Amino acid sequence: GSLPDLSKPYTGEYTLKKLTLGGEDFTDKFESVKLKLGYDGKFVLSYKEKEGQTGSYAGEYAVLTEREEITFSAKAGLRSVKRTFPMKDGSILIDLNMGARLLHAEFAFPE
Repeated sequence: GSLPDLSKPYTGEYTLKKLTLGGEDFTDKFESVKLKLGYDGKFVLSYKEKEGQTGSYAGEYAVLTEREEITFSAKAGLRSVKRTFPMKDGSILIDLNMGARLLHAEFAFPE
Protein backbone atom coordinates (compact mmCIF):
# COMPACT_ATOMS: atom_id res chain seq x y z
CA GLY A 1 0.00 0.00 0.00
CA SER A 2 0.88 3.67 -0.04
CA LEU A 3 2.55 5.55 2.81
CA PRO A 4 -0.79 7.02 4.06
CA ASP A 5 -2.27 3.51 4.02
CA LEU A 6 0.59 2.22 6.16
CA SER A 7 1.04 5.18 8.52
CA LYS A 8 -2.71 5.92 8.84
CA PRO A 9 -2.29 9.66 9.56
CA TYR A 10 -6.08 9.99 9.95
CA THR A 11 -6.14 7.94 13.18
CA GLY A 12 -6.70 9.78 16.45
CA GLU A 13 -9.42 11.75 18.19
CA TYR A 14 -11.58 14.23 16.30
CA THR A 15 -13.88 16.75 17.96
CA LEU A 16 -17.22 18.06 16.77
CA LYS A 17 -16.87 21.49 15.17
CA LYS A 18 -20.39 21.92 13.76
CA LEU A 19 -23.75 20.17 14.12
CA THR A 20 -26.94 21.29 12.39
CA LEU A 21 -30.30 19.62 11.89
CA GLY A 22 -32.57 21.13 9.27
CA GLY A 23 -30.39 24.24 9.29
CA GLU A 24 -30.77 24.74 13.07
CA ASP A 25 -27.48 24.81 15.01
CA PHE A 26 -27.26 22.09 17.67
CA THR A 27 -23.51 22.38 18.37
CA ASP A 28 -23.94 24.17 21.70
CA LYS A 29 -26.34 21.51 23.05
CA PHE A 30 -23.32 19.27 23.70
CA GLU A 31 -20.48 19.71 26.14
CA SER A 32 -18.37 17.42 23.96
CA VAL A 33 -18.67 15.05 21.02
CA LYS A 34 -15.59 13.01 20.11
CA LEU A 35 -14.89 10.59 17.30
CA LYS A 36 -11.91 8.33 17.90
CA LEU A 37 -10.44 6.43 14.95
CA GLY A 38 -8.21 3.62 16.16
CA TYR A 39 -5.23 2.21 14.30
CA ASP A 40 -7.04 -1.16 14.41
CA GLY A 41 -9.90 0.01 12.16
CA LYS A 42 -12.38 0.51 15.01
CA PHE A 43 -14.16 3.75 15.87
CA VAL A 44 -15.92 5.10 18.96
CA LEU A 45 -18.24 8.10 18.84
CA SER A 46 -18.88 9.45 22.35
CA TYR A 47 -20.87 12.43 23.51
CA LYS A 48 -21.78 14.38 26.61
CA GLU A 49 -24.79 16.67 26.53
CA LYS A 50 -24.90 19.95 28.46
CA GLU A 51 -27.47 18.35 30.81
CA GLY A 52 -24.93 15.62 31.63
CA GLN A 53 -26.32 12.71 29.61
CA THR A 54 -23.63 10.62 27.95
CA GLY A 55 -23.56 7.93 25.32
CA SER A 56 -21.42 6.24 22.72
CA TYR A 57 -21.55 4.22 19.51
CA ALA A 58 -18.85 1.90 18.24
CA GLY A 59 -18.07 0.03 15.06
CA GLU A 60 -15.50 -0.32 12.34
CA TYR A 61 -14.24 2.06 9.69
CA ALA A 62 -12.20 2.01 6.50
CA VAL A 63 -10.54 4.93 4.73
CA LEU A 64 -9.97 5.16 0.98
CA THR A 65 -7.19 7.75 0.94
CA GLU A 66 -7.13 8.07 -2.85
CA ARG A 67 -10.84 8.97 -2.86
CA GLU A 68 -10.72 10.94 0.43
CA GLU A 69 -13.58 8.90 1.85
CA ILE A 70 -14.31 7.14 5.12
CA THR A 71 -16.84 4.33 5.53
CA PHE A 72 -18.31 3.57 8.95
CA SER A 73 -20.06 0.29 9.69
CA ALA A 74 -21.87 -0.61 12.89
CA LYS A 75 -24.60 -2.85 14.22
CA ALA A 76 -28.02 -1.28 14.67
CA GLY A 77 -30.09 -3.89 16.45
CA LEU A 78 -30.06 -7.00 14.29
CA ARG A 79 -28.89 -5.27 11.13
CA SER A 80 -25.63 -3.75 10.06
CA VAL A 81 -25.45 -0.15 8.83
CA LYS A 82 -22.73 1.13 6.51
CA ARG A 83 -22.29 4.76 5.45
CA THR A 84 -19.58 6.56 3.46
CA PHE A 85 -18.63 10.22 3.94
CA PRO A 86 -16.05 12.62 2.47
CA MET A 87 -12.83 13.63 4.24
CA LYS A 88 -11.64 17.12 3.30
CA ASP A 89 -8.56 18.91 4.63
CA GLY A 90 -8.31 16.56 7.61
CA SER A 91 -12.00 16.91 8.51
CA ILE A 92 -14.80 14.35 8.31
CA LEU A 93 -18.04 15.73 6.84
CA ILE A 94 -21.23 13.86 7.67
CA ASP A 95 -24.57 14.49 5.96
CA LEU A 96 -27.54 12.25 6.76
CA ASN A 97 -31.23 12.59 6.00
CA MET A 98 -33.21 12.37 9.22
CA GLY A 99 -36.78 12.21 8.01
CA ALA A 100 -37.35 15.40 6.05
CA ARG A 101 -34.38 17.21 7.65
CA LEU A 102 -30.67 17.09 6.89
CA LEU A 103 -28.23 16.34 9.71
CA HIS A 104 -24.84 17.92 9.04
CA ALA A 105 -21.81 17.31 11.27
CA GLU A 106 -18.16 18.29 10.89
CA PHE A 107 -15.37 16.63 12.86
CA ALA A 108 -11.74 17.82 12.91
CA PHE A 109 -8.60 17.30 14.94
CA PRO A 110 -8.44 19.72 17.90
CA GLU A 111 -6.44 22.87 17.15
